Amino acid sequence: DLDFLKKQLMSSSEYISPFSTLAVEDSPKNNLQRSKMYVKRFFSHEKKNIFKSDYNNKLIRIGYFSSDFYDHATLSLMSELPKYHNKKLFSIHAYCYGEIKTGKLRSDFIKYLDNFTNIDRMSNEEIRELVKSHKIDIAIDLKGFTNGSRSGIFSERIAPIQINYLGYPSTMGAKFIDYIIADKTVIPFKQRKNYSEKIIYLPNSYQPNNSNRVCPSLKTQKNDFGITNKSFVFANLNGSYKITKNEFTVWMKILKEVDNSILWLLNSNKWMVTNLSKEAKLRGVNPRRLIFADPLPYRQHLERLRHIDLVLDTFNCNSHTTASDALWMEVPVLTKSGKQFAARVCASLLNAVNLPELITENINEYQSIAVELGKNKNKLLKIKRKLKFGKKNKPLFDTKRYTKNLEKGLLNSFLISRRKEKHRDIFIYE
Repeated sequence: DLDFLKKQLMSSSEYISPFSTLAVEDSPKNNLQRSKMYVKRFFSHEKKNIFKSDYNNKLIRIGYFSSDFYDHATLSLMSELPKYHNKKLFSIHAYCYGEIKTGKLRSDFIKYLDNFTNIDRMSNEEIRELVKSHKIDIAIDLKGFTNGSRSGIFSERIAPIQINYLGYPSTMGAKFIDYIIADKTVIPFKQRKNYSEKIIYLPNSYQPNNSNRVCPSLKTQKNDFGITNKSFVFANLNGSYKITKNEFTVWMKILKEVDNSILWLLNSNKWMVTNLSKEAKLRGVNPRRLIFADPLPYRQHLERLRHIDLVLDTFNCNSHTTASDALWMEVPVLTKSGKQFAARVCASLLNAVNLPELITENINEYQSIAVELGKNKNKLLKIKRKLKFGKKNKPLFDTKRYTKNLEKGLLNSFLISRRKEKHRDIFIYE
Protein backbone atom coordinates (compact mmCIF):
# COMPACT_ATOMS: atom_id res chain seq x y z
CA ASP A 1 0.00 0.00 0.00
CA LEU A 2 1.59 3.26 -1.16
CA ASP A 3 0.01 5.42 1.55
CA PHE A 4 1.41 3.13 4.26
CA LEU A 5 4.82 3.16 2.56
CA LYS A 6 4.88 6.96 2.44
CA LYS A 7 4.14 7.17 6.18
CA GLN A 8 6.89 4.67 6.90
CA LEU A 9 9.35 6.62 4.76
CA MET A 10 8.84 9.83 6.71
CA SER A 11 8.36 8.38 10.20
CA SER A 12 11.65 6.50 10.16
CA SER A 13 14.73 8.27 11.49
CA GLU A 14 16.85 6.02 9.30
CA TYR A 15 18.10 7.08 5.89
CA ILE A 16 16.67 5.85 2.60
CA SER A 17 17.93 6.56 -0.90
CA PRO A 18 16.04 9.69 -1.98
CA PHE A 19 16.29 8.64 -5.64
CA SER A 20 14.37 5.43 -4.98
CA THR A 21 11.39 7.38 -3.61
CA LEU A 22 10.95 9.92 -6.43
CA ALA A 23 8.49 7.65 -8.25
CA VAL A 24 6.68 6.75 -5.01
CA GLU A 25 5.77 10.21 -3.78
CA ASP A 26 5.46 13.67 -5.33
CA SER A 27 6.63 15.77 -2.38
CA PRO A 28 9.52 18.24 -2.70
CA LYS A 29 9.36 18.89 1.05
CA ASN A 30 9.67 15.23 2.02
CA ASN A 31 12.37 14.58 -0.55
CA LEU A 32 14.46 17.42 0.87
CA GLN A 33 14.13 15.83 4.31
CA ARG A 34 15.11 12.40 2.97
CA SER A 35 18.09 13.94 1.14
CA LYS A 36 19.31 15.61 4.32
CA MET A 37 18.99 12.35 6.26
CA TYR A 38 20.89 10.54 3.51
CA VAL A 39 23.68 13.12 3.54
CA LYS A 40 23.88 13.01 7.33
CA ARG A 41 24.22 9.22 7.23
CA PHE A 42 26.91 9.03 4.55
CA PHE A 43 28.59 12.43 4.51
CA SER A 44 28.56 13.66 8.11
CA HIS A 45 32.16 14.80 7.58
CA GLU A 46 31.12 17.19 4.80
CA LYS A 47 32.73 20.63 4.79
CA LYS A 48 31.09 23.81 3.57
CA ASN A 49 34.18 25.17 1.84
CA ILE A 50 37.85 24.31 2.23
CA PHE A 51 39.08 26.55 -0.58
CA LYS A 52 40.85 29.61 0.77
CA SER A 53 41.32 31.13 -2.66
CA ASP A 54 40.23 30.58 -6.23
CA TYR A 55 42.50 29.31 -8.98
CA ASN A 56 44.13 31.79 -11.33
CA ASN A 57 43.49 29.90 -14.56
CA LYS A 58 43.57 31.61 -17.97
CA LEU A 59 40.33 29.83 -18.84
CA ILE A 60 37.50 28.77 -16.52
CA ARG A 61 37.94 25.04 -16.05
CA ILE A 62 34.73 23.00 -16.00
CA GLY A 63 34.76 19.37 -14.91
CA TYR A 64 31.88 17.02 -15.71
CA PHE A 65 31.71 13.90 -13.48
CA SER A 66 29.71 10.75 -14.26
CA SER A 67 29.78 6.99 -14.72
CA ASP A 68 27.58 7.33 -17.81
CA PHE A 69 29.93 8.57 -20.51
CA TYR A 70 28.76 6.01 -23.06
CA ASP A 71 25.62 5.47 -25.15
CA HIS A 72 23.41 6.28 -22.19
CA ALA A 73 20.53 8.72 -21.63
CA THR A 74 22.95 11.31 -20.20
CA LEU A 75 25.07 11.49 -23.34
CA SER A 76 22.00 11.20 -25.52
CA LEU A 77 21.11 14.62 -24.14
CA MET A 78 24.46 16.36 -23.65
CA SER A 79 26.95 14.83 -26.11
CA GLU A 80 27.01 18.08 -28.14
CA LEU A 81 27.64 20.46 -25.23
CA PRO A 82 31.47 20.31 -25.46
CA LYS A 83 31.25 21.07 -29.18
CA TYR A 84 29.47 24.37 -28.55
CA HIS A 85 31.25 25.47 -25.37
CA ASN A 86 33.14 28.73 -25.82
CA LYS A 87 36.76 27.56 -25.95
CA LYS A 88 38.01 31.14 -25.55
CA LEU A 89 36.41 31.29 -22.10
CA PHE A 90 36.14 27.68 -20.88
CA SER A 91 38.36 24.64 -20.73
CA ILE A 92 36.22 21.47 -20.67
CA HIS A 93 37.22 18.35 -18.73
CA ALA A 94 35.35 15.11 -18.02
CA TYR A 95 36.01 12.47 -15.36
CA CYS A 96 34.58 8.98 -15.76
CA TYR A 97 34.23 6.69 -12.76
CA GLY A 98 32.26 4.00 -14.60
CA GLU A 99 33.27 1.03 -16.70
CA ILE A 100 34.81 2.15 -19.99
CA LYS A 101 32.42 1.43 -22.87
CA THR A 102 32.70 2.37 -26.51
CA GLY A 103 30.03 3.95 -28.68
CA LYS A 104 29.30 6.83 -31.04
CA LEU A 105 27.89 9.17 -28.39
CA ARG A 106 30.97 8.66 -26.27
CA SER A 107 33.39 9.31 -29.14
CA ASP A 108 31.41 12.40 -30.23
CA PHE A 109 31.54 13.72 -26.67
CA ILE A 110 35.22 13.08 -26.03
CA LYS A 111 36.59 14.58 -29.24
CA TYR A 112 35.54 18.10 -28.18
CA LEU A 113 36.95 17.88 -24.65
CA ASP A 114 40.23 19.38 -23.52
CA ASN A 115 40.81 16.44 -21.23
CA PHE A 116 39.11 13.11 -20.46
CA THR A 117 40.23 11.11 -17.43
CA ASN A 118 39.21 7.64 -16.33
CA ILE A 119 39.04 7.64 -12.52
CA ASP A 120 37.10 4.41 -12.03
CA ARG A 121 39.79 2.57 -10.08
CA MET A 122 40.79 5.53 -7.93
CA SER A 123 39.70 6.16 -4.35
CA ASN A 124 37.79 9.31 -3.46
CA GLU A 125 40.91 10.72 -1.83
CA GLU A 126 43.01 10.04 -4.94
CA ILE A 127 40.35 11.64 -7.13
CA ARG A 128 40.22 14.75 -4.96
CA GLU A 129 43.97 15.20 -5.16
CA LEU A 130 43.99 14.62 -8.92
CA VAL A 131 41.16 17.09 -9.60
CA LYS A 132 42.75 19.71 -7.39
CA SER A 133 45.98 19.31 -9.34
CA HIS A 134 43.96 20.00 -12.50
CA LYS A 135 42.69 23.22 -10.88
CA ILE A 136 39.04 22.69 -11.78
CA ASP A 137 36.99 25.83 -11.08
CA ILE A 138 33.51 24.31 -11.45
CA ALA A 139 32.83 20.63 -10.73
CA ILE A 140 29.52 19.36 -12.14
CA ASP A 141 27.96 16.22 -10.70
CA LEU A 142 25.90 14.52 -13.42
CA LYS A 143 24.75 11.67 -11.16
CA GLY A 144 23.51 13.13 -7.88
CA PHE A 145 22.07 10.26 -5.84
CA THR A 146 21.18 8.05 -8.83
CA ASN A 147 22.45 4.46 -9.12
CA GLY A 148 26.20 4.22 -9.42
CA SER A 149 26.91 7.74 -8.14
CA ARG A 150 29.99 8.68 -6.14
CA SER A 151 28.87 11.79 -4.30
CA GLY A 152 31.61 11.25 -1.74
CA ILE A 153 34.01 12.72 -4.30
CA PHE A 154 32.33 16.08 -3.75
CA SER A 155 31.72 15.85 0.00
CA GLU A 156 35.05 17.43 1.02
CA ARG A 157 35.18 19.62 -2.09
CA ILE A 158 37.17 19.17 -5.25
CA ALA A 159 36.40 22.63 -6.65
CA PRO A 160 35.39 26.11 -5.45
CA ILE A 161 31.98 25.65 -7.11
CA GLN A 162 30.05 22.34 -7.17
CA ILE A 163 26.85 21.86 -9.15
CA ASN A 164 24.03 19.30 -9.31
CA TYR A 165 23.05 18.92 -12.97
CA LEU A 166 20.93 16.79 -15.28
CA GLY A 167 21.17 13.25 -13.93
CA TYR A 168 19.34 13.71 -10.63
CA PRO A 169 16.02 15.60 -10.84
CA SER A 170 15.83 16.74 -7.23
CA THR A 171 17.69 18.51 -4.46
CA MET A 172 20.71 16.79 -2.93
CA GLY A 173 20.20 18.45 0.46
CA ALA A 174 23.97 18.79 0.83
CA LYS A 175 26.00 21.82 1.88
CA PHE A 176 28.79 20.74 -0.44
CA ILE A 177 26.57 21.24 -3.51
CA ASP A 178 26.29 24.94 -4.24
CA TYR A 179 23.91 25.09 -7.21
CA ILE A 180 21.32 23.09 -9.10
CA ILE A 181 20.61 23.87 -12.74
CA ALA A 182 16.88 24.21 -13.39
CA ASP A 183 14.21 26.40 -14.97
CA LYS A 184 11.07 28.13 -13.71
CA THR A 185 8.89 25.19 -14.70
CA VAL A 186 10.75 22.38 -12.91
CA ILE A 187 11.30 24.52 -9.79
CA PRO A 188 8.45 27.05 -9.53
CA PHE A 189 8.96 29.83 -7.01
CA LYS A 190 6.40 28.38 -4.58
CA GLN A 191 8.59 25.26 -4.23
CA ARG A 192 11.89 27.16 -3.97
CA LYS A 193 12.20 26.54 -0.21
CA ASN A 194 12.43 22.77 -0.78
CA TYR A 195 15.79 22.94 -2.58
CA SER A 196 18.95 23.35 -0.51
CA GLU A 197 21.06 24.49 -3.45
CA LYS A 198 21.07 27.94 -4.96
CA ILE A 199 19.37 27.73 -8.32
CA ILE A 200 20.68 28.64 -11.75
CA TYR A 201 17.43 29.32 -13.59
CA LEU A 202 17.91 28.84 -17.32
CA PRO A 203 15.43 30.28 -19.80
CA ASN A 204 13.33 27.71 -21.67
CA SER A 205 14.16 24.19 -20.42
CA TYR A 206 16.96 23.11 -18.09
CA GLN A 207 17.47 19.99 -20.24
CA PRO A 208 20.10 20.00 -23.00
CA ASN A 209 19.38 18.13 -26.21
CA ASN A 210 21.49 16.80 -29.03
CA SER A 211 20.32 18.60 -32.18
CA ASN A 212 22.24 16.19 -34.41
CA ARG A 213 20.90 12.92 -33.01
CA VAL A 214 19.70 10.44 -35.61
CA CYS A 215 16.17 10.74 -36.98
CA PRO A 216 15.69 7.39 -38.74
CA SER A 217 13.08 6.95 -41.43
CA LEU A 218 10.26 4.44 -40.98
CA LYS A 219 11.26 1.01 -42.27
CA THR A 220 9.04 -1.15 -40.08
CA GLN A 221 5.28 -1.67 -39.77
CA LYS A 222 3.05 -1.80 -36.71
CA ASN A 223 2.51 -5.52 -37.10
CA ASP A 224 6.26 -6.06 -36.73
CA PHE A 225 5.65 -5.19 -33.07
CA GLY A 226 2.40 -7.13 -32.61
CA ILE A 227 0.20 -4.07 -33.22
CA THR A 228 -2.62 -4.06 -35.77
CA ASN A 229 -2.56 -1.33 -38.41
CA LYS A 230 -5.96 0.05 -37.32
CA SER A 231 -4.91 0.48 -33.68
CA PHE A 232 -4.58 3.89 -32.06
CA VAL A 233 -1.27 3.59 -30.22
CA PHE A 234 -0.97 5.11 -26.76
CA ALA A 235 2.47 4.46 -25.27
CA ASN A 236 4.74 4.86 -22.30
CA LEU A 237 8.25 3.48 -22.70
CA ASN A 238 9.58 4.42 -19.26
CA GLY A 239 11.07 1.92 -16.86
CA SER A 240 8.33 0.11 -14.94
CA TYR A 241 9.40 1.64 -11.59
CA LYS A 242 7.80 4.91 -12.70
CA ILE A 243 4.34 3.37 -13.17
CA THR A 244 2.07 3.61 -10.11
CA LYS A 245 -1.56 2.60 -9.74
CA ASN A 246 -2.67 6.21 -10.30
CA GLU A 247 -1.52 6.51 -13.91
CA PHE A 248 -2.21 2.88 -14.73
CA THR A 249 -5.81 3.23 -13.56
CA VAL A 250 -6.40 6.29 -15.74
CA TRP A 251 -4.65 4.62 -18.68
CA MET A 252 -7.14 1.76 -18.48
CA LYS A 253 -10.04 4.25 -18.39
CA ILE A 254 -8.63 5.88 -21.53
CA LEU A 255 -8.40 2.53 -23.33
CA LYS A 256 -12.02 1.81 -22.47
CA GLU A 257 -13.14 5.09 -24.02
CA VAL A 258 -11.05 4.96 -27.20
CA ASP A 259 -12.03 2.11 -29.50
CA ASN A 260 -9.29 0.09 -31.16
CA SER A 261 -6.66 1.59 -28.89
CA ILE A 262 -3.73 -0.21 -27.30
CA LEU A 263 -1.10 0.73 -24.72
CA TRP A 264 2.51 0.12 -25.70
CA LEU A 265 4.82 -0.37 -22.71
CA LEU A 266 8.50 -1.14 -22.29
CA ASN A 267 9.09 -4.76 -21.28
CA SER A 268 11.24 -4.03 -18.23
CA ASN A 269 11.00 -7.51 -16.68
CA LYS A 270 8.83 -10.64 -16.57
CA TRP A 271 7.08 -9.57 -13.35
CA MET A 272 5.91 -6.36 -14.99
CA VAL A 273 4.20 -8.23 -17.82
CA THR A 274 2.44 -10.59 -15.42
CA ASN A 275 1.40 -7.94 -12.91
CA LEU A 276 0.16 -5.31 -15.35
CA SER A 277 -1.74 -7.88 -17.40
CA LYS A 278 -3.47 -8.96 -14.20
CA GLU A 279 -4.21 -5.36 -13.18
CA ALA A 280 -5.63 -4.58 -16.62
CA LYS A 281 -8.04 -7.49 -16.34
CA LEU A 282 -9.12 -6.35 -12.85
CA ARG A 283 -9.97 -2.96 -14.38
CA GLY A 284 -12.07 -4.51 -17.13
CA VAL A 285 -9.52 -4.24 -19.93
CA ASN A 286 -8.43 -7.18 -22.09
CA PRO A 287 -4.71 -7.74 -21.27
CA ARG A 288 -4.12 -8.26 -25.00
CA ARG A 289 -4.51 -4.50 -25.37
CA LEU A 290 -1.19 -4.13 -23.53
CA ILE A 291 1.73 -4.59 -25.91
CA PHE A 292 5.17 -5.01 -24.32
CA ALA A 293 8.12 -3.67 -26.29
CA ASP A 294 11.52 -5.26 -25.83
CA PRO A 295 14.57 -2.97 -25.44
CA LEU A 296 16.23 -2.11 -28.76
CA PRO A 297 19.41 -0.34 -29.86
CA TYR A 298 18.90 3.42 -29.83
CA ARG A 299 18.43 3.96 -33.58
CA GLN A 300 15.85 1.17 -33.82
CA HIS A 301 14.14 2.48 -30.71
CA LEU A 302 13.78 5.93 -32.27
CA GLU A 303 12.37 4.43 -35.45
CA ARG A 304 9.63 2.51 -33.66
CA LEU A 305 8.54 5.70 -31.91
CA ARG A 306 7.05 6.75 -35.26
CA HIS A 307 4.32 4.14 -34.75
CA ILE A 308 3.07 5.92 -31.60
CA ASP A 309 0.11 8.28 -31.82
CA LEU A 310 0.34 9.74 -28.31
CA VAL A 311 2.70 9.20 -25.38
CA LEU A 312 0.99 9.11 -21.97
CA ASP A 313 3.39 10.41 -19.34
CA THR A 314 3.92 9.02 -15.83
CA PHE A 315 3.13 11.30 -12.89
CA ASN A 316 5.52 11.37 -9.90
CA CYS A 317 8.58 10.79 -12.07
CA ASN A 318 7.96 11.95 -15.62
CA SER A 319 9.40 10.81 -18.89
CA HIS A 320 12.70 12.66 -19.18
CA THR A 321 14.99 11.46 -21.98
CA THR A 322 12.18 9.24 -23.25
CA ALA A 323 10.01 12.35 -23.64
CA SER A 324 12.65 14.32 -25.54
CA ASP A 325 13.21 11.25 -27.77
CA ALA A 326 9.49 11.16 -28.58
CA LEU A 327 9.34 14.91 -29.27
CA TRP A 328 12.44 14.60 -31.46
CA MET A 329 10.61 11.97 -33.50
CA GLU A 330 7.59 14.35 -33.65
CA VAL A 331 5.41 12.24 -31.38
CA PRO A 332 3.21 14.29 -28.96
CA VAL A 333 3.51 13.67 -25.22
CA LEU A 334 0.65 14.31 -22.76
CA THR A 335 1.75 15.08 -19.20
CA LYS A 336 0.28 15.94 -15.81
CA SER A 337 2.34 18.56 -14.03
CA GLY A 338 3.14 17.72 -10.39
CA LYS A 339 4.99 19.44 -7.54
CA GLN A 340 8.56 18.12 -7.50
CA PHE A 341 11.28 18.57 -10.12
CA ALA A 342 10.92 14.99 -11.40
CA ALA A 343 7.17 15.49 -11.85
CA ARG A 344 7.57 18.67 -13.92
CA VAL A 345 10.30 17.76 -16.41
CA CYS A 346 7.93 16.89 -19.24
CA ALA A 347 6.09 20.18 -18.78
CA SER A 348 9.44 21.95 -19.11
CA LEU A 349 10.13 20.16 -22.41
CA LEU A 350 6.66 20.86 -23.79
CA ASN A 351 6.93 24.55 -22.94
CA ALA A 352 10.28 24.71 -24.74
CA VAL A 353 8.74 23.22 -27.89
CA ASN A 354 5.61 25.42 -27.60
CA LEU A 355 3.04 22.73 -26.76
CA PRO A 356 1.58 23.98 -23.45
CA GLU A 357 -1.82 22.53 -24.43
CA LEU A 358 -0.41 19.07 -23.63
CA ILE A 359 0.37 20.06 -20.01
CA THR A 360 -2.48 19.18 -17.64
CA GLU A 361 -2.94 20.00 -13.96
CA ASN A 362 -5.03 17.04 -12.77
CA ILE A 363 -5.99 13.48 -13.66
CA ASN A 364 -9.45 14.37 -15.00
CA GLU A 365 -8.01 16.90 -17.45
CA TYR A 366 -5.29 14.40 -18.44
CA GLN A 367 -7.87 11.70 -19.14
CA SER A 368 -10.17 14.07 -21.04
CA ILE A 369 -7.46 15.31 -23.41
CA ALA A 370 -6.11 11.80 -24.02
CA VAL A 371 -9.58 10.56 -24.96
CA GLU A 372 -10.25 13.59 -27.15
CA LEU A 373 -7.00 13.15 -29.07
CA GLY A 374 -7.67 9.42 -29.37
CA LYS A 375 -11.00 10.14 -31.04
CA ASN A 376 -10.28 13.35 -32.94
CA LYS A 377 -7.72 12.66 -35.67
CA ASN A 378 -7.81 16.21 -36.98
CA LYS A 379 -6.97 17.73 -33.60
CA LEU A 380 -4.11 15.25 -33.12
CA LEU A 381 -2.80 16.04 -36.60
CA LYS A 382 -2.87 19.76 -35.80
CA ILE A 383 -0.76 19.15 -32.68
CA LYS A 384 1.69 17.02 -34.66
CA ARG A 385 2.11 19.80 -37.21
CA LYS A 386 2.73 22.30 -34.42
CA LEU A 387 5.32 19.94 -32.92
CA LYS A 388 7.07 19.55 -36.26
CA PHE A 389 7.38 23.35 -36.50
CA GLY A 390 8.40 23.67 -32.84
CA LYS A 391 11.13 21.07 -33.21
CA LYS A 392 12.88 23.22 -35.82
CA ASN A 393 12.07 26.70 -34.58
CA LYS A 394 11.67 26.60 -30.77
CA PRO A 395 14.41 26.36 -28.10
CA LEU A 396 14.24 22.70 -27.03
CA PHE A 397 16.49 21.27 -29.73
CA ASP A 398 18.69 24.32 -30.29
CA THR A 399 21.91 23.05 -28.70
CA LYS A 400 24.02 26.08 -29.56
CA ARG A 401 21.47 28.45 -27.99
CA TYR A 402 21.16 26.22 -24.93
CA THR A 403 24.94 26.05 -24.41
CA LYS A 404 25.27 29.83 -24.48
CA ASN A 405 22.61 30.15 -21.78
CA LEU A 406 24.22 27.44 -19.67
CA GLU A 407 27.56 29.22 -19.97
CA LYS A 408 25.98 32.47 -18.78
CA GLY A 409 24.85 30.63 -15.65
CA LEU A 410 28.27 29.06 -15.06
CA LEU A 411 30.04 32.36 -15.66
CA ASN A 412 27.77 34.15 -13.19
CA SER A 413 28.46 31.52 -10.52
CA PHE A 414 32.20 31.87 -11.18
CA LEU A 415 32.15 35.67 -10.89
CA ILE A 416 30.15 35.53 -7.65
CA SER A 417 32.74 33.13 -6.22
CA ARG A 418 35.65 35.20 -7.48
CA ARG A 419 34.23 38.31 -5.80
CA LYS A 420 33.96 36.36 -2.54
CA GLU A 421 30.21 36.92 -2.47
CA LYS A 422 27.72 34.46 -1.05
CA HIS A 423 26.15 32.03 -3.51
CA ARG A 424 22.72 33.21 -4.66
CA ASP A 425 20.05 32.29 -7.16
CA ILE A 426 21.00 33.21 -10.71
CA PHE A 427 18.47 34.11 -13.40
CA ILE A 428 19.46 33.86 -17.04
CA TYR A 429 17.50 35.77 -19.64
CA GLU A 430 17.84 35.82 -23.41
